[in-house]
Amino acid sequence: MARAGIFDDLDAAASGVRNEVMTKSSIAAIGARFRFKGTATHAAMSPHLGRSALDAVELMNAGVNYMREHMPSYARVHYAITNTGG
Repeated sequence: MARAGIFDDLDAAASGVRNEVMTKSSIAAIGARFRFKGTATHAAMSPHLGRSALDAVELMNAGVNYMREHMPSYARVHYAITNTGG
C-alpha cells in the first residue's frame, strides 16, 4: 500500500494499536515511545505551510487526559517529553 502511494496524503496512520487497561496487577512500567516530526515555517508569512510537532504532542496529551476518566481508579498513565527539539 505504501509503494502504491495510498498513504501519501495522510498525516498519520496507525495499525495494530491496542488501548486497554490490564486486569491483572503489576508494578512494572509498560513504556511506549512516540516521535513527532514537524515542518517549520514563518509564523507571519506562511503559517498554513507549517506542521507543528508540538501541537501533535499537546493533542495526544489532551486525548490521554480525557481517557483517564474512563480508566479504573487504580490505573495510572504518566508521560515525559524527553526531547523538546528546536
